[in-house]
Amino acid sequence: MPNPKDRRSRLRKWIDRASLTMDSGVVVLCILAIATASMLVIRHFRNSPISAQYAAAVVPKRDDISGVPRVIDGDTLDIGGIRVRLFGIDAPEHGQICRDESNNGYDCGARASEQINDLISGQAVSCLPRTTDRYGRTVAVCSVAGNDLGRELVSSGWAVAFERYSRDYISDENLAHNQRLGLWRGSFERPSEYRADKRTPR
Repeated sequence: MPNPKDRRSRLRKWIDRASLTMDSGVVVLCILAIATASMLVIRHFRNSPISAQYAAAVVPKRDDISGVPRVIDGDTLDIGGIRVRLFGIDAPEHGQICRDESNNGYDCGARASEQINDLISGQAVSCLPRTTDRYGRTVAVCSVAGNDLGRELVSSGWAVAFERYSRDYISDENLAHNQRLGLWRGSFERPSEYRADKRTPR
């Protein structure tokens, strides 16, 4: 005759298995429901006008800016009313005094502006925007007659590589330094340090 305890033990095992199966099913159903809801939310967000506005805000326009510029200073241009800051370089400020090889002081910011004016020489400039800085200026790589203006300025010694934002022009700076071109003929304070000392907004 079967032992009642064995019957109760089998019944308890069956109930435990049934409970485990039901619990697993509930978990699976919950996961499927969450996944379905997430897909619906993502699909709605992608197709909504708010999503399009958000995407436009975070992805900068990549349209070229071109035209004959007005030189603002050694690393800033105005092209048709758009203020453009040259990417990856830093030129002396107007009124910044540097020292030449004879230790005579001169306005190296004005000299840098003369250099970029000479490079442009009334020609159209083409700029590819990279980003926008905190002052609302378009930061761009600009070229004239196929030559990168930033690289020309750094390699001639009238600007330095702006390492905080890019390492693209470090080799050009080293070349100018080794050949003692432009600013490197004498002594100067890096523009970023000069601005920090003078509390000049940039």
